[in-house]
Amino acid sequence: MKKQFLLATTILFVGGSALLTSCKKDETAPVITLTGGKDVSFDLAAAVEPGVTADDEKDGDVSAAVTSDWATAVKKNEVGTYTVTYKVSDEAANEATETRTVKVKSDKLAGSYSVTDIVSGGSFPGTYNYTVTITQSSTDYNKVLIGNFLGLGTSVSGSATVSGTTLNIPAQSIATTSGTFNVSGSGQYDGASFKITKLTYTGDNGLGNGDATLVKQ
Repeated sequence: MKKQFLLATTILFVGGSALLTSCKKDETAPVITLTGGKDVSFDLAAAVEPGVTADDEKDGDVSAAVTSDWATAVKKNEVGTYTVTYKVSDEAANEATETRTVKVKSDKLAGSYSVTDIVSGGSFPGTYNYTVTITQSSTDYNKVLIGNFLGLGTSVSGSATVSGTTLNIPAQSIATTSGTFNVSGSGQYDGASFKITKLTYTGDNGLGNGDATLVKQ
């Protein structure tokens, strides 16, 4: 027996005559709209999914069907840049995908800190106590500025970048009345209290190696 395949058709009767019109297949995916835009920024612990809507030309509002990986992709207690992916499909299985970039900033680390700095090597080994002021960079979401850097003077400022719960003190030259020092190092902050706890550094020109413990005032 010979098999026959039929295309779906719609039969219209006009003036007693039958007209055949083919049904158009739905091949158009929904459109996802991100509330707040594709790039959003939050302070530590403040990241909240801004919302999303989705519309399909045939099925209408399909916002309720949108899924995302926000819960696993964004670490709201850690400074960094995260990518969130949103997906939705219509009844014809046409899928739409959209992404959002989320930045978690280091603002909450700002403040005044009491420092106990144990210095080894160099020209002046010993334990030093001083205060530093941490401020957020006005240009970089993950950069902090450190006033009275390493206790070298209130007019002296250093910097550190933040990723996750780790600080990186990039190699930098610090000019003081006592000379110029090349410094680099690392640090940590508490992901629960959002306070910097430790800075470890190495300096040349007699500055020595430092292990500084910080307590936020």
